[in-house]
Amino acid sequence: CISNLTLLLMLLMLLLMLLLLLLSPPKFTRTPEDQTGVQGGVASFVCQATGDPPPNIVWNKKGKKVQNQRFEVIDYEDGSGSVLRIQPLRTPRDEAVYECHVSNPAGEITALCRLNVLRGERTLTHYTHLRYSRRVSLCALQIELSEEQDQGKYECVATNSDGTRYSTPANLYVRVRRVPPRFSVPPADSEIIPGGGINITCVAVGSPMPYVKWMLGTEDLTPEDDMPIGRNVLELGDIHQSNNYTCVAMSTLGVIEAMAQITVKALPKTPGNPVVTERTATSITLTWDSGNPEPVSYYIIQHRPKGSEDIYKEIDSITTTRYSVGGLSPYSHYDFRVAAVNTIGRGPASDSVEARTAEQAPSSPPRQCIVGNVVSTLSLPVPSQPSDFKGEAKSETSILLSWVAPPQSGPENQITGYELVYRRSGDNEEKKLNFDPTSSYLMKNLKPFSSYTFQLAARSKHGIGAYTNEVTTDTPQTQPSAPPQEVTCSSPSSTSILVSWAPPLAEFQNGIITGYSIQYSVTEGDNRTSQQVSQIPPESSPYLLENLEKWTEYGITVRALTEAGEGPESLQLLVRTDEDVPSGPPRDVATEAVNSSAVRVVWRAPAVERQHGQVRGYQVHYVKMNYGEPTGPNLIKDILIDDSQEVVLGELQADTAYSVSVGAYTAKGDGARSKPQTLCTTLALPERPRLSVSPTPAGTAQLQWLPPPSPPTPLLGYRLTFGRLDVLPLTVVEFPTKEKSYTAQDIHKGALYVFRLSARNKIGYGEEAAIEVTTLEDVPGGYPENILSEGASASSIQLVWKSVPLIEQNGKIVKYSVKYRDVNGRGGNATGEVVVTVPESSVTLEGLSADTVYDVRVCAFTAVGAGPYSPGVQFRTQPLDILYDKGQSVEVDGKQSQKLITGLQPETQYSFLLTNRGNSAGGLQHRVTVTTAPDVLRSKPTLVGKTNADGMVTVQLPPVQTTTTIRGYYVVVVPLKKQRGGKFLKPWDNPDQMNLDESVDPGQQFTWEQSNLEVNKPKNRYANVIAYDHSRVLLSSIEGKLAVTHMHANVIAYDHSRVQLSSIEGDTHTLFLFYSRPQASPLVKCDQYWPTRGTETYGLIQVTLLDTVELATYSVRTFALYKSGSNEKREIRQFQFTAWPDHGVPEHPTPFLAFLRRVKACNPPDAGPMVVHCSAGVGRTGCFIVIDAMVERIKQEKTVDIYGHVTLMRSQRNYMVQTEDQYAFIHDALLEAVACGNTEVPARNLHAYIQRLTQIEPVENVTGMELEFKVRCKKVLEFCGAVLGKFVSVRSRASVPPCPAPLSRYVETMYLMLSGQEEYNMLTSWHVILFFLAR
Repeated sequence: CISNLTLLLMLLMLLLMLLLLLLSPPKFTRTPEDQTGVQGGVASFVCQATGDPPPNIVWNKKGKKVQNQRFEVIDYEDGSGSVLRIQPLRTPRDEAVYECHVSNPAGEITALCRLNVLRGERTLTHYTHLRYSRRVSLCALQIELSEEQDQGKYECVATNSDGTRYSTPANLYVRVRRVPPRFSVPPADSEIIPGGGINITCVAVGSPMPYVKWMLGTEDLTPEDDMPIGRNVLELGDIHQSNNYTCVAMSTLGVIEAMAQITVKALPKTPGNPVVTERTATSITLTWDSGNPEPVSYYIIQHRPKGSEDIYKEIDSITTTRYSVGGLSPYSHYDFRVAAVNTIGRGPASDSVEARTAEQAPSSPPRQCIVGNVVSTLSLPVPSQPSDFKGEAKSETSILLSWVAPPQSGPENQITGYELVYRRSGDNEEKKLNFDPTSSYLMKNLKPFSSYTFQLAARSKHGIGAYTNEVTTDTPQTQPSAPPQEVTCSSPSSTSILVSWAPPLAEFQNGIITGYSIQYSVTEGDNRTSQQVSQIPPESSPYLLENLEKWTEYGITVRALTEAGEGPESLQLLVRTDEDVPSGPPRDVATEAVNSSAVRVVWRAPAVERQHGQVRGYQVHYVKMNYGEPTGPNLIKDILIDDSQEVVLGELQADTAYSVSVGAYTAKGDGARSKPQTLCTTLALPERPRLSVSPTPAGTAQLQWLPPPSPPTPLLGYRLTFGRLDVLPLTVVEFPTKEKSYTAQDIHKGALYVFRLSARNKIGYGEEAAIEVTTLEDVPGGYPENILSEGASASSIQLVWKSVPLIEQNGKIVKYSVKYRDVNGRGGNATGEVVVTVPESSVTLEGLSADTVYDVRVCAFTAVGAGPYSPGVQFRTQPLDILYDKGQSVEVDGKQSQKLITGLQPETQYSFLLTNRGNSAGGLQHRVTVTTAPDVLRSKPTLVGKTNADGMVTVQLPPVQTTTTIRGYYVVVVPLKKQRGGKFLKPWDNPDQMNLDESVDPGQQFTWEQSNLEVNKPKNRYANVIAYDHSRVLLSSIEGKLAVTHMHANVIAYDHSRVQLSSIEGDTHTLFLFYSRPQASPLVKCDQYWPTRGTETYGLIQVTLLDTVELATYSVRTFALYKSGSNEKREIRQFQFTAWPDHGVPEHPTPFLAFLRRVKACNPPDAGPMVVHCSAGVGRTGCFIVIDAMVERIKQEKTVDIYGHVTLMRSQRNYMVQTEDQYAFIHDALLEAVACGNTEVPARNLHAYIQRLTQIEPVENVTGMELEFKVRCKKVLEFCGAVLGKFVSVRSRASVPPCPAPLSRYVETMYLMLSGQEEYNMLTSWHVILFFLAR
């Protein structure tokens, strides 16, 4: 046992020693060398070794395997070496001894190397020669026939005894044009005979080029390791079975397949023996059986005279199994046989069949006929054969036949004509011609290059004689009469076109085709010269046209040639040569710096003739430059052709030079680049400041910020843009550099605010720091405004309102609550509440009582809760019908407070019932009984004499026939407008029909040429409202610009005012101030020409809103105006009267008079003229000016002349005081101004004023409040009596007290006086209307 163990150990030792002898220990082929690097640079150590098995290489630092992100170990692919790369170098941590440890089972070895790392500043002096080493030596790396695997990062390494220096890495991008594989020559189907062979060619192209293999089903016919690229020819032999062979082309971009069908086909079998079915003297008709299960192409019939050793004559292209063979001799024996032909070839012929043609009458009489011992010669009636019958071709389509006439014996045997039988070779049908006696005949319209056989027989009155033997004559060749067939063109490359064709049909060839010619020409551009390739051999299809223009369309035709010349050309085919890369660069390349990190590049497409294809896009190449040398990677920006020929290159470094070039590319690849252009980016703009925003409960926001870090240039200030996101424009505030905080005022609750802050340097404003802040919501601080009724019925009211003012919303309004109540508290529907959800701001209150006044209040809700209710607004529902006189009724509009009932009988009592329609029993009812007046005025009043010097006129009143006591007369006097002929216009039947515009005439004609100029027409808001030339406001011209002196404004001047007033239209473009209401209706009547907040610029004028005071009926705003280029500041105060309704006039003049007093108080005596405007600048504006002027006149002269002043104003601007209501409002306002004076009391004095009113007046023995109220009532009564006719005052010759006293029953004469009548000559006729008032 021990001996066996010893033997086993010895055996193992021997095996181990043998194994050690077979192994090879590692051996260095290259050891790493010591290096000296620079801090921040790169160091690389290379270690290579061999051994069997291949050794393992490990890098150690101080005995430990290197492990650090900065340490990169790169092993060779074959395992023969390794590289240790350290980047970036750090001192002193990287200074050490590094080991390259190599080991395999046969042993291990170690090589040492040291790395020294120097600080950067030392390299600037001691290693200067490395930076400029290009002066000492030049190293260039040239890569030819680059491949995709060459792409990567390359560095230039300079090494000497003092150390190693690595260049900046250069990236190599290998642009590979990737095209999926496609078949340029696909495999073709073929038919072969059994046992035959064939070569199938398959060619595929692409980029990268594809591998090509053949497959039969799932079996690979091409070995995997021997697969060719691009072209593969499959050689097949001894084929006995039909199969489909598949060509497969594959690359990294895809796999494609194409199939070729190889059909094994035998020669056709022998047809059945032919059978004679019909015979004539010159033809035999044969039929036969096909004898082939598969279709054949055609049949061939062979025939020859029986017993002849001549070759068989053949008739081919027979497609039926029955055929008549003509041109045979009468009563002759022939041998016939048939063969079949298919796509493979001709099969064996059938057995021969003998057949004899039928008999024919003798063509000559018998000779030496013996009857007994008498020899007699008999004459047959038909002529004998013509002799010396021959033919001669005269042209390609004609043959001249000639002969000698047969002998003629006697008049009875004269030849009356000839019969010609002829046939073209290959034709089965014979043709016959008959013609008069002659010795020659010209055959025309024959086929060129054809063989014709002719037989001729003479004719007499006894019949046709014998035919001559066949004479064969050929027509010569001529040019082909048809072009080549199946002409196709393709472009295999960008400079060539492959043309293929088939010969013309045989019947049109007209000879032997000796060659072809190709004509081609460019179809586009100016150079369209046609070129020709001649003498192309017949077997040369397809033919390759070379050296053509790239990506150019050609028109190509083909002609066939015989020895006689060229035939017609084929239809022109248009084909374009293939694309190629552009040979020309883009044109007009221009670059400009956009900012510090972007440049704009624009260009035009390459010249059309140098594009060589459809430009699919462009590539913009750009690289950073340093001292004229490129540094860093070459970057590429792809631009699709659909985009504009412009690109902005971003993410660039500030204040850095870049080289830019542009190249176009087609589907074939990149074209030529433009000449590089070098430009520099601008200095960088400041970065975002560090901003913080803190809202406060006091309605402000505290902003603090720090300047941006490391600004490229000194900062010059900051710009803050802030405001509510739902309110534009935002407020802009600028700060000097030293400012670091700001407090924003008027911050609303429940709103989203944005704060944007940017810093500015000499380049401009930098990136904005943006913060959005949402303030906390609260209940609304205000109530909805402008509660209006859009319609009412007897049971409903439709209400609309405007939301709570933005400053008081305190959040998002989510709903509204509408409360309403009957002011009289009647009925079950006296009160109610309706909730309306946002966004609606309207509601219809239904189920209301008719003709009832309701008090309506509205409040708004946010998510927090409800705000205050609005003050009550009262609305009335409509009554519907007035019933009277036994069922008659009239419809009543609920918006009216009175109704005129006409068509009644005079001096008759009527009962009127106001009721709710359809509910007369239980609805609202109110009855009134009225007696109509007697019909007493049967004639018109007359004027007695003319107006005297005192302005008095006498009116003769008509007689009144009534027993009723007369309370008084009312005489209404209105002016009439005189026509040009001296007559007056038709008087009005009622003062309400009077048109004030017709009644007040300035009496003169004025021009408005400036307003009518085309350049000034856009400044006229209304076509009929113009600015007179003599009173228009002239503007000063602006230096350097076209003088524009026109604006739609007139100066209104009058003696009794301390100032002049300018009346203007509400403009939509230019800056005007005073007395307007922007957007008074859905039609914009006057734009808001002032800023809502902050500052806005209008042309050269900067307008800043300084202050706004909003009162119940008007607003006061203060603005500061600055002109560009001037330091002068002007302050403007604007008064806006907001209580004038959209239609009509104010219900009471009190607010208007308070507004007028406020305006007068704020306009000092030395101030310039006020500017007044509304929309058209004539209606409300005219009222203001008249009232202002009359108040001044009352103060100074104690007189009033409203009509005269309106006339005066209309001579300075047309249509001043536009409506009758406005004219009446002027009277109302002046009456109140005179009667009541200034009733405005300062708020601070209100308490003392009320105490004084509550005291009893000593004379009147009533309180001051009662006395003031009576004065108000008396003033109203006086106004009603004095201005019943709205336009004139009524006086008798004697003084008339304020309220008319009872007069006698008949008053025949009254005197009427109009103040200031002497000054207005146009008022020379009066129309008097009397109103009778019975007790």
